[in-house]
Parts: sequence; C-alpha cells; structure tokens
Amino acid sequence: EVLTDMSTVIPTRYKPLKGASTFGGGEDRGEPVAIRTEDYCSILVKFEGGAHGVFTVSQVSAGNKNALELTLDGSFASGNWKQEEPFRLLVGYRDKPGQTVRRDPSQLKKEALPYVHYPGGHEEGWTDSLKNMMQQFYEAVRDGRKPADSVASFKDGYEIMLIIDAVLQSARSGTWEKVEPAGAADRNAIL
Repeated sequence: EVLTDMSTVIPTRYKPLKGASTFGGGEDRGEPVAIRTEDYCSILVKFEGGAHGVFTVSQVSAGNKNALELTLDGSFASGNWKQEEPFRLLVGYRDKPGQTVRRDPSQLKKEALPYVHYPGGHEEGWTDSLKNMMQQFYEAVRDGRKPADSVASFKDGYEIMLIIDAVLQSARSGTWEKVEPAGAADRNAIL
C-alpha cells in the first residue's frame, strides 16, 4: 500500500539569462517560468511482509545534485549509500561502532564481479551502472538468451506502472491505496 504527499512547492522558477550569475537573486535572477508539474513527492509504503518504507523525490532541494540515497534499517544494523559517493557504504550497528565500507573488488561475491571494472580506490558509479545494464542487454540479444536481472523486462515496467497508478490515486484521494498485483492475464499479455 502507498500513501502519497505530492505538490508544487515552487510555482515559479527562474531560467538564468545567458551570461548572468545565478547567485544573489535580484535583477539578474533570469526569466520567470511557471511550473505546471509537481516538484516534490513523498510516499509512505507498507509491504506485504510487514516492512515499512519511505520514498521521496524532489526538484527543490537546493544544493543536492542527483542526490540518490538509499538507507536500509534492520533489527541489528543499518546501511546507507549515496550516489554522490558511490564507493562508500556506511554501516551502523546497535551493539558496536559504525563503519565505512569502501568498494573493493577483492571483497565482493563472484556474482557481483561482472559489474565491477576498476580496482579498489577508483570511483565507479551511475554511468558505470548504465554501461553494465546496456552491456548485459546487448549480450543477451547477441547470444539469444534471456537478459540478466540488471535489465528491466516489459513485465517489470508494467508492474512499476501499477505502483505509479496507486501513487497517483493516493495523491488524489489523500488515503492509503493498494498496489494492484498484475493478474495472470496481464502477465501473459506482456510476456
């Protein structure tokens, strides 16, 4: 189930004038542009197994440049990863000090090694993940086999659209909305 809060926080933004500074505001702020779409959304999530989550997207968080951040909290530990620092994972524990784990191919499981191209200490991140996905897709097409799990299928896309439908319905209704599962007929139609 999802509960959505969505809005347009900044209804007018300023397109910078050519050659003008974007700092300081005032006369050189640029040309005003009316924003007609939402620029903020937070979604509370309840999963079937009882876990809870929150997902927030924002185009109004000043100073954050593609600040994708994932946090997973468990009974004994938590992990935090930031796209802007892709080589580092922060791990916190309830019963001992936290630690920073740096990406090191020598410590990875063999299943992850095809996705790592550089030795430890060299940054790998967003562009590398796109390269890995496309490489997996093209190899599957070339070899006539099913793509790896790193490549989204039509079924995956359809199921994501069902989630988006529930998110939008919740934004309209202001209430919790169930994510409708893809039915057997739906699955067969998209496979």
